[in-house]
Amino acid sequence: MKILLYNTWYFEWVDWTLSKYFFWKIQALFNKNHQEKITESFLQSIEWKSYDLCLLVEIKQKIFRYLDKNTKKKWYFDQKYHPHSLLRHVPFFSWNGNAIISSWEKDTSSSHFFRNKSDWWVFSAKKLYIEYSTEDNVKIVLLHLPLWKKARKQQLYELSKNYKNYSWPLIIAWDYNIFQWLEELDTLVSKLWLTILSPWKTFPTIKPHYALDLFLVRGIKNTECSIVKDIYNISDHLAIELEYTL
Repeated sequence: MKILLYNTWYFEWVDWTLSKYFFWKIQALFNKNHQEKITESFLQSIEWKSYDLCLLVEIKQKIFRYLDKNTKKKWYFDQKYHPHSLLRHVPFFSWNGNAIISSWEKDTSSSHFFRNKSDWWVFSAKKLYIEYSTEDNVKIVLLHLPLWKKARKQQLYELSKNYKNYSWPLIIAWDYNIFQWLEELDTLVSKLWLTILSPWKTFPTIKPHYALDLFLVRGIKNTECSIVKDIYNISDHLAIELEYTL
């Protein structure tokens, strides 16, 4: 099994040069095919790498119009805010979310939402986590933690409760948005008997200083995890990949 984890930053990254970023935005504004070309280049790169699963954070739903044209892979998308959140109805935020692209015909993806009490705030925290069950009975959980430490703490606590009694192999893949080090994860790791596989610095792309993108696993022994440096560069995050056999 070969898995890609990538925060795409909505396909809006060029580099840390503001002039190039604004040039990209102008191109996107006046050239309707510009976003499609970037999307196709990304899809070609992931096809070439032959991933069984692509776990994508910070991606817009409209991107899958291009995906349907260029690949037969199955995809699943949901907005990252709670169904009760006001942000689901604000144009800038309404179609931002996370997604899973799969090589298998059977789609086992399902959306779940954390319950901590900020659902009605205008600036609501991200609540979505997506579950995916593989053909070899591995449960994969994809999520993007909020920037607010209090909200992260509540979600990590809820996550530890939800999977405490889950006995099958487990992979948690995420951008966890902690800009210090991994101490915030200690309770979750100890309660669920997880192993951190990818404590490499992945943000920002040019000169990475923070290990924001991680795989945490349980019940999986034969693993290889690494940063992907030759994928089409569209984000301020580096992609990471995990390959395992049970």
